[in-house]
Amino acid sequence: MEVEPLIYHVDVAAMYPNIILSNRLQPVAIVNEQICAGCVFNKESNDCKRDLDWEWKGELYPLNKHEFERVKLQLKSEIESSADYNPRNVFENSENYAKQLKQRTKDYARMNYNYIKKTNRELRTDTVCMRENPFYVDTVRDFRDRRYEFKRLVKVWLGKLGEAKKAGDSIEIETAKNRVALYESL
Repeated sequence: MEVEPLIYHVDVAAMYPNIILSNRLQPVAIVNEQICAGCVFNKESNDCKRDLDWEWKGELYPLNKHEFERVKLQLKSEIESSADYNPRNVFENSENYAKQLKQRTKDYARMNYNYIKKTNRELRTDTVCMRENPFYVDTVRDFRDRRYEFKRLVKVWLGKLGEAKKAGDSIEIETAKNRVALYESL
């Protein structure tokens, strides 16, 4: 069963560039069998894909499908039996209907299950395409190299700061402190 999440978040920002580069994790790298079947490089000899295990975390309402359909049917019948119901305004009230349905679902879960949401964690496996996207790889590599350059400059200016403190030159001390702060922030 395929599940479409409301929010999809991959914390790539927390990964180091070397991890991204060595594992070839790219935005277009997670593929399925249909995408691989249409690829011209899809041959056993190319060895262009591998399996990657990851943990899916989802917050779900504890209702089963039958209970949800009952809540939905009850809300629909209440709306249709109200005095100001107009079938022509269905699309105009769809956002309001979605909010009411969500609130009813929460209330039902709270009354019958004593909690609103449950958290499920599942270990899943996806196929990672090992073909490189040069733009993405080059961008991450440039970011990594620039970061190394700034780290090197921090060390240089920390050395100059130590020399300025030994010499007692207040202008050089202030300049060195500003440069260290600048390169640490980049």
